[in-house]
Amino acid sequence: MLSTSIIALPLLAASVFAAPAPQAPATGSVQVQFANNWSGANGNAWIPLDGTAVALGQAYANTNLFKDGTLFVTSLQFTGNFQHVACKILKDGSKQVAEIHDPSQTFQTFSEKPLDWAKGFTISCSN
Repeated sequence: MLSTSIIALPLLAASVFAAPAPQAPATGSVQVQFANNWSGANGNAWIPLDGTAVALGQAYANTNLFKDGTLFVTSLQFTGNFQHVACKILKDGSKQVAEIHDPSQTFQTFSEKPLDWAKGFTISCSN
């Protein structure tokens, strides 16, 4: 019985330490969720906090929001690491179409009907 315990203990310890750790966000980024309030679909992406413009079609391409080359969305909100962060969404690099900022406005609905934001739209965030 003692020999079974001696063998089992190291195997148990090895299996506990072999479990993959959850993926942590990149330092200096904020998690932003876009949603389609009609379909219930949503998607999260980590956006850098250095003011870099990130194409929405690229950032949310691997989410359930992206279907057949379109990104139909109605709202956005912060979902992680957003204390004192501001994000703006631009169309064609110049026209601001949405904005969220902590602490006063961490959520924004910008359309009653889903709009396709796959092309020509970027998000940039800073703190």
